[in-house]
Amino acid sequence: MSAADGAPPPRRRAVHRILALVLALAAALVAGDVVLWRWAEGQLEARFADWASAARAHGWTILAAPPVRSGWPLAAQITMADLTVSAHHPELPGDLDWSAARLGLRMALLHPRTLDITVAGMQHLRIGALADLPFTADRVEAVVPLQPGVPAHGGDLKVAQLRVGIDNAGLTLARARLHGEWKPAALQGEAVLTLSADVADLVLPGGTWAFGPRIGSAAFDLMLTGPLPPAETPLARAT
Repeated sequence: MSAADGAPPPRRRAVHRILALVLALAAALVAGDVVLWRWAEGQLEARFADWASAARAHGWTILAAPPVRSGWPLAAQITMADLTVSAHHPELPGDLDWSAARLGLRMALLHPRTLDITVAGMQHLRIGALADLPFTADRVEAVVPLQPGVPAHGGDLKVAQLRVGIDNAGLTLARARLHGEWKPAALQGEAVLTLSADVADLVLPGGTWAFGPRIGSAAFDLMLTGPLPPAETPLARAT
């Protein structure tokens, strides 16, 4: 028997080469996806850290557990537990404190210029002596378009099944949608701030209300035109 008689037939050798090539391509794709995922996770953490640093520079207090990474292979996602945001400023009517059980930031690897922000679990809002409100919702999600090197100036917020208060004694809201855009460099007559919102099935707490305790639907649009007057704080601009 010759050496050629012991070699695999040409068709089998071709199949082996194709399989080896496919495995090599798959390994390269997985490695590339891991590199991209790690980069995107780093970008999310950096954006959150930059936002927190900017807020602290204005006197805010930002506390949260270390971010937990997830979402691979199709998305980059970080989740922070026990988030607390506190704003203390002499121009505010009172100290502002907001806390949430979990905050999530997510960016699909195929859509890196769209940031999804979700808030889950029990939340709490306190505005000085004016209000102290615990609340939950089945869905709190914001979608924010991103541009490289430019701060975000707009986005959409969706809320579903909001419950404010304790033991169903407060406000409930089946659905709310809000769209906002902020253009601080707007010229004379141009929109600096635009807001549009609609709500459905709003049930108010006990009491006397001009339109009754239940509102089936409502909508509003708001626009503030420029230019902004020079001022050091947003509250001073508003007044």
